[in-house]
Order: sequence, then structure tokens, then C-alpha cells
Amino acid sequence: MIQFVLETDRALFEDAMRFAQQQVRKLVETHPGFYPMYTADGKWKHEGQVWTNWCDGFFPGIMWIFHRWNLAVSRANGASGAPEKDKFWLEQAIRYTTPLAPRQHDRDVHDLGFIFMSSYYRWYRLTQEGGSDSGGQNRVAAIQGKRPIPALVCRREFALHRHHDERRHHLLRGTRNGRS
Repeated sequence: MIQFVLETDRALFEDAMRFAQQQVRKLVETHPGFYPMYTADGKWKHEGQVWTNWCDGFFPGIMWIFHRWNLAVSRANGASGAPEKDKFWLEQAIRYTTPLAPRQHDRDVHDLGFIFMSSYYRWYRLTQEGGSDSGGQNRVAAIQGKRPIPALVCRREFALHRHHDERRHHLLRGTRNGRS
């Protein structure tokens, strides 16, 4: 559970969580099975170009966060079992996570971590099931490990700072293939 110093911060956070849940629920109910990527004219569902699918894990990921949050709030308030709204988020998180499993074999996408860490990993961390290998984390890691990685060329850029009369330099930027 998140610790707050000021109760006003807690209230602000709780309001934001409620609002986010309303918005995501509305999207799930209006466009079932849709994985949003970006908005156009304030709308998630549009005919805009989808140039990649690396964001698909984020939507179920937020549902796993809602599930965990509602469960924690329920327990903090002394309730046993999952509240109805928590059951909704658990069902939706599983519903939106499960279709991502075949992506574990995708060798053309370098962003598999975004897909699986946001979705199956959260599932596994919360339940110690589901995400264990049905999401194929081991296979995803193996696929990522087989990809050729071009040489990483680093260039030193110095930033001089005066701190108690000491001069320090920092390696500021790594570049791939010698390009900035």
C-alpha cells in the first residue's frame, strides 16, 4: 500500500484511481477487446494508423493495477474476499492479458518486455499463476537473447561541475552504431 504524508495527497490519489477506473471501464464496455494506443481528437477508438503493437500490454497492466489496488483497499478496510469491482478488474485483466500469449514467439518486435512485464508479469506477481509460463516469460527471454545486438559505441561527453572545488566528468550518452 502506498504511504502518504498528507491526507490531501491520499484523497487526490484515490480520486485519480476512481476516475481512471471509470474511464477504463467505459472503454472496455464501449469497445470490448480493443487495445488503445493513443488518442485522436480526445478519442481512444479511431481509425488512426497503428504502426506497432508494443503498447498492447499496458492496457491489461492498468487493469492488474486496479485489481491490486481495490484488493488492498478492501483489506485495509477489514473486508475479507474480493469486492465486486475487484472481481470485474480481475476478469478484465485476465481477458485482456490472455490473448497476448502468442506474442511470445514474435521475433520481429524488440519491445516484448513492454507487452509481457505489464501484463503477464503483473498477473504472476499477484497470483503466482497464470503468468508463470502461459505468458512464456522464459521463451520471451530466450527470443530476446537470440537477437543480434549491434555494437554499442559509447562516446564520452564531459560536463564539468564545481562541487566543493572538485571537477567531475560523466559519461552522458551511449550511442548505437556510432550515431548519437
